[in-house]
Amino acid sequence: MRSLFLCVLIGLLTGCQRADFLKPLPADKVEKLWRFPAAASFDELFAASLTAQRSDDIERAVFFLWCAQVRLEFERQLFPPTAIGGDSPILPLYAMTQTTSRWLVPTLYASPSMHRKVVDKFRDYVPESGTFYRAFWKYLSKGDQLDAQKTAKRRIAAAVAHSEAILRLTEIEEYLDSLVIYADYSDQSKDRSDRLRAALEKMRQIEEYHRIESGMVPRKSHPIKR
Repeated sequence: MRSLFLCVLIGLLTGCQRADFLKPLPADKVEKLWRFPAAASFDELFAASLTAQRSDDIERAVFFLWCAQVRLEFERQLFPPTAIGGDSPILPLYAMTQTTSRWLVPTLYASPSMHRKVVDKFRDYVPESGTFYRAFWKYLSKGDQLDAQKTAKRRIAAAVAHSEAILRLTEIEEYLDSLVIYADYSDQSKDRSDRLRAALEKMRQIEEYHRIESGMVPRKSHPIKR
């Protein structure tokens, strides 16, 4: 998958010391994380997402990805890195999740029943940190877990609200039909066919009418380049 190769490339280019989390996980490990994700580290959750992508298990791939994104912020707040700005160890990890999300999430949105399952499971996710868990980057002191969890819960609530809005949009037949077309092209960012342009324009019109932004459609002030 294109997203997987881009993630590997990002890891190599940034000299990420934890590129081992790009390796596939055993099926029993993935199953355990699916049942008990709370204490799983960012590394484990992101590796589980990539593993699920390899088998085209979109439901699990997106769930693990969303948890990994929340977990990354949770770990950043719990273990504030000493390196900041462009030297922050968080940046390459954030870039990898964003690269994966751009390809993967529209495929989930195009299947409302699967989207609903992921949202219902994700809303109950609360990251936890064991007594002996430590981030791999350098930090001065450990933060407060309750504060980090509160931040995580706020982010999850916002993500769930966004998904609920998109689920309402996908109840509109024209929007869902256009979204399916967009999802088919989401792994081919250079392909700007008339069919894709028409689908995105229809999505934009419906989103603007209902005052909902999916994050997938360029605003009118930023037209799609031919």
